[in-house]
Amino acid sequence: MRPTAIHRPKASAGRGTLKIFLGAAPGVGKTYRMLSEAKDRLARGEDIVIGVVEPHGRPATAAMAEGLERVPTRSAAYRGTAFNELDTEAVLCRRPTTAVIDELAHANVPGSPNKKRWQDVAELLAAGVNVVTTLNVQHLESLGDMVENLTGVRVRETIPDAVFAGADDIELVDLSADELLARLGRGEVYSREKIPQALSRFFRKENLVALRELALRQMAEGVEAQWRGVVGAKQDKSLREHVVVCVTPTPRAPHLIRRAYRFARALQAVFDCLTVTTPGARMTKEEARHWETARKMATELGANAIRLEGDNPADEIARYMKSAGATLLVLGETAQNRFSEIVRGSFINRVSRQIRRADIVVIATEGGERNFFSEND
Repeated sequence: MRPTAIHRPKASAGRGTLKIFLGAAPGVGKTYRMLSEAKDRLARGEDIVIGVVEPHGRPATAAMAEGLERVPTRSAAYRGTAFNELDTEAVLCRRPTTAVIDELAHANVPGSPNKKRWQDVAELLAAGVNVVTTLNVQHLESLGDMVENLTGVRVRETIPDAVFAGADDIELVDLSADELLARLGRGEVYSREKIPQALSRFFRKENLVALRELALRQMAEGVEAQWRGVVGAKQDKSLREHVVVCVTPTPRAPHLIRRAYRFARALQAVFDCLTVTTPGARMTKEEARHWETARKMATELGANAIRLEGDNPADEIARYMKSAGATLLVLGETAQNRFSEIVRGSFINRVSRQIRRADIVVIATEGGERNFFSEND
C-alpha cells in the first residue's frame, strides 16, 4: 500500500499548523485539491481565506476558488512587469484561522520583504495562522542534484528540507504519467501553444515517471521517519546514528551536502558538515563565498556547520569523528594523482585507518571534477 498522507503531532501551542499538498509535477491537481479542502473547511465553519492562488489559466481551478474570501495581494513591479505577490502583512491584519497559500517554493520579486514564499509562510505560522499550501517534489533542496540528473533541468526555486519535514500534514496528490500527459494534451495544464515545448522538456514521460517515484519515496520515508521517531524517543540518545560530511570550499560542496543529508534523513541521524583549514590561513574571496554557500545549505538542512583548523585534515577528521561518536563519514573523491597516492598513501585510506568504528561513504564526482582534500592540504 502506497502512503498518501502523513499526519504529525500538532504544532506547539500558539503556533499555526502547516499542511502541504505534494505532487510530482505541475498539473497533477494540487491547487485544485487544496481549494477543495478549503471549501470543505469553510462549510464546517472554519475562518479560512485565500492569501494567494496561482490558477495558471486553468478554468476548473479558478472555479474552485470562487466563494472563498481573498485577501488582496501585493502588486510588485519587476523589469517593467507587474506581479501579484502574497501580502503577508495584509493576512496578519485579517488574522484568519487558516490561509490558503499556493506554491510554497515560489521566489518573490526582488525587493519583497522576504526572498522566498516559504519565509512568508514561516511568519504566518509563527503568528498562529494555519497555512495550507502546495509543493512539487523537485523543489526540495536536497533533491536538486538528483532531479537534474533525472530530467536534465536544474530547478532554481527550492525550499529547505527542514520546512517540509516540519509540516504537520502532508498529502500526496498522485497522478500517473499517462494521466498527466493526457491532461496536458487536452490543454488542462498549459495553454495549447505551450504544450510542444513542455513535451520536449520537463514533461517527457520518463521524467514524469521518475518524479512520481521521488514523490512516493518521500512519502514512504516520511512515514518511516515518523515510526523511527516514536521508537527513537524511547531510546538512549547515544544509540542514534551520526552522519558527518566533509567538504572544502568549492562548487562541489553543495552536492556532497545534499547526498549526505539524504543518508542522515534516512537514518534519522544527527548531521554535521565539517571543513578543515590550515591554522592561520585565510580563505580567498571565492573560497569564503563557497564556504558560506555550503554553511547556509548545511544549516538549512539541519546540520551543524563546523570549521576546524589543522595541518593534517585526515587527523582532524578522524579526531572529530571519535570525539563526536559519529557513525558515518561522507567524503568526496580526492584530488590526489596516482604517483602521490603510491608515495604518500591514499587520503581516504589514511582516514579509514584512524576510524575503526564508523562507516565511510565516498561520493563519486561528476564530469571529472575532483576537488575534495588535495595532497597540498
